[in-house]
Amino acid sequence: IKYIITLLILVLVLPLLGYSQDAINTSFEDYTIGNVNKQNKWTVSKGTAVIAESTSYSHTGNKGLNILNASALQADHVAYTSSQEGLSGYVYVDFWVKINSIATGAFSVTGYDLKSNSRSFMFEFSTNGKIKVYNGSSGSKTISPAYTNGEWMRLSYKIDNVNATCKF
Repeated sequence: IKYIITLLILVLVLPLLGYSQDAINTSFEDYTIGNVNKQNKWTVSKGTAVIAESTSYSHTGNKGLNILNASALQADHVAYTSSQEGLSGYVYVDFWVKINSIATGAFSVTGYDLKSNSRSFMFEFSTNGKIKVYNGSSGSKTISPAYTNGEWMRLSYKIDNVNATCKF
């Protein structure tokens, strides 16, 4: 009987251990070429960001996001409203980025919890190739390796909402 119970636990629990759900899964393949503003919950309030049909703007596929004026860009993807319940437990952020050039200042990718109106994370790419990571509202930490202009880099971030910790 203990073998049957063990087998039953394995059959019922193992599928749950590997279960995950994508809250947001963005590929630009289904987007229309041109301005990303008002496409699939994107809003561009400053600057210019367009969907381009070119493999140079896409890690995989044929379409990608081309930011033409990063010094004055404000582009937001809001998948959920602030009235909706936020994600709990572990939240994973995983994306590919290729910086072709940054003339001045910095470029950042930021995630916010709209319900609490707080920043969950921020990756900041500076002109010298360094990447700083901001954990919520706390200070920054430079991570390695630095990025190289014109090369794709994968960044992954894990938020543990229960213990308020993060791992890069």
